[in-house]
Amino acid sequence: MHFHPQPRPGAATPWAFPAPERDQLPNGLTLLHCHRPGQQVVAVEVNLQAPLEAEPAGLDGVATIMARALSEGTDKHSAEEFAAELERCGATLDAHADHPGVRVSLEVPASRLPKALALLADALRAPAFADSEIERLVGNRLDEIPHELANPARRAAMALSKQLFPADARMSRPRQGTEETVRNIDAAAVRAFYEAHVRPATATAVVVGDFTGVDLAQD
Repeated sequence: MHFHPQPRPGAATPWAFPAPERDQLPNGLTLLHCHRPGQQVVAVEVNLQAPLEAEPAGLDGVATIMARALSEGTDKHSAEEFAAELERCGATLDAHADHPGVRVSLEVPASRLPKALALLADALRAPAFADSEIERLVGNRLDEIPHELANPARRAAMALSKQLFPADARMSRPRQGTEETVRNIDAAAVRAFYEAHVRPATATAVVVGDFTGVDLAQD
């Protein structure tokens, strides 16, 4: 039997992620961007200063519902139309709430970046927060809770947080809310949380990829 020689690794070359450029848009949004020629899938992440500790008393989970509702229609598109427009761009949009704030992530081919950025801007600027969509999202979250409680790892994490942090600290309670608090969430509560915390001046957008021929500040 003939064995081929084992491949040998080449010499490691030093590499460091390039420092991003920083801009401040006229509307107050902080933009960090890093042009990576040849990186044909552009990654965009928007960080919103909407921390979980800012959730109103008795409404734990409203930040999560708001984050999930950002892609459920705008003033220009219904939920179905918005999803279809994202598909036409070959883009994926995701959002989730955590203790520091809400993060909205977009990945899209560089050739479709301007269109996808316009959709992302619509989702952040004028989400519909339709009553029916919020009711559906609340129902989905209520369905998730029993599964989380049946998961030993989740139960252990909840118990640990409850022991580590004071009872009045938001970090002592489940990040996405409990059955009791989620049931209190409606479209009015989501709109109020959005209006209180989501604005360009308190948001930071990070964009990495190939921006050839694209003016990020304009798009």
